[in-house]
Amino acid sequence: AAPGSGNVTVSGSSVATTVVFGAAIQHVVEIVMENEAAATVLSTAPYQSYLASTYAQATHFYGACHYSYPDYAAMTSGRYFACGNASIPVQDVTNIADLLERANLTWAAYFESMSSSCQLASAGSYVSYHNPFILYKDIRYNTSRCDTHDVNSAAFNSSVAQGTLPSFSYYVPNIYDDCYKSSMAFCDNWLKNFLSPILNSTS
Repeated sequence: AAPGSGNVTVSGSSVATTVVFGAAIQHVVEIVMENEAAATVLSTAPYQSYLASTYAQATHFYGACHYSYPDYAAMTSGRYFACGNASIPVQDVTNIADLLERANLTWAAYFESMSSSCQLASAGSYVSYHNPFILYKDIRYNTSRCDTHDVNSAAFNSSVAQGTLPSFSYYVPNIYDDCYKSSMAFCDNWLKNFLSPILNSTS
């Protein structure tokens, strides 16, 4: 990025400053957990509390509404849909995948316990209402796009091991690992076992 230095105006006065840019971020991995307030997590989940104190917290990141499906949609489209409902009609809207592709960035959405790519129906510990990408017409009805990008979490583990993570990864644990149907201790321990090796990977 340029310029590396220059002047800015502060309270009417010109002030010379140097701009220092860090290394460009290569990968963003968003892991979506469920159903607890931040205060509860920080007081009862030791690993997540460790992450918050060691790294950073998004202190103004709130659920859009109840149930959780509209929250998943809001995270990936920036829009509210069907607050108060557990289901949402398929939408013809711009979503984060569209924006990433327009910027020539890569993406994938990874779902634990998904039995086939772009799975539309809930089965076992995979629930389709935690998968916002099948909500969008331009993904859901584009079979090759959906099958390539909306995949089982095993593909994530393989990408980490091979150093081929996309620019943006959206990772959704199954309904036990994400705290939806388990205790805080269980999913906190799952996250520790899952995330620790990733934080130490060269990717």
